[in-house]
Amino acid sequence: MRIRIVNTLDGGEITAEMEPGDSAGDVIVFAAQYWKKDRSAFIMRVGNRLIPESATLSEAGVADGDSVELVPDPQGG
Repeated sequence: MRIRIVNTLDGGEITAEMEPGDSAGDVIVFAAQYWKKDRSAFIMRVGNRLIPESATLSEAGVADGDSVELVPDPQGG
């Protein structure tokens, strides 16, 4: 599935091909590598819900064409 990943820190965004079984952590690693950022600087948000890194995209309710946001992790980075 194709999802849009938005970096709320600087407004950057990318589109990624992910699988429903991929985790929020997988999304964070992918985007952090793309943006050359420390992965621990981010947590994933879908709507107003923070998603644990271990949760799959399917468990988080993310579907093809959806957007997710990476927000600064107040405890990381």
